[in-house]
Amino acid sequence: MRKKANPPARTARAVKPEEVRKILEEEARISSDAEEQAAFQVRKWRIIHKFIHANPFRVSDTLPRSDQWRRVLGHLKHTVGEAELSEWLIVQVDVAANIEAGIRDLRPRRSEPCFDLVLEYVSNRKRKALAVLKW
Repeated sequence: MRKKANPPARTARAVKPEEVRKILEEEARISSDAEEQAAFQVRKWRIIHKFIHANPFRVSDTLPRSDQWRRVLGHLKHTVGEAELSEWLIVQVDVAANIEAGIRDLRPRRSEPCFDLVLEYVSNRKRKALAVLKW
């Protein structure tokens, strides 16, 4: 008998797209105080991480890697709309297109599913924001 996968945690399920948009709109109103900005960045990346974790997406493995990243970029621009995340995704599209064209990148690229890599990037970004806040 097959074991069923665990559903996402309640905290992950609670984040809605409106909450992500609200936190991104709030970013413009944050004061120039460094500590307040650092605390906001931690809160923002936590919400984005919970949202992406609770709303997984799949991209066909049969598509060329650059097209996979383009679809992820379109999806996350529409649902999340965070500028730094979009810029990172654009770099992933460009690097994948270059590799397909025969232009090798100096850094090795992982061939895991795009969702796993996006989730790892957001998790690392959240961790970096927390380190800045504690520093």
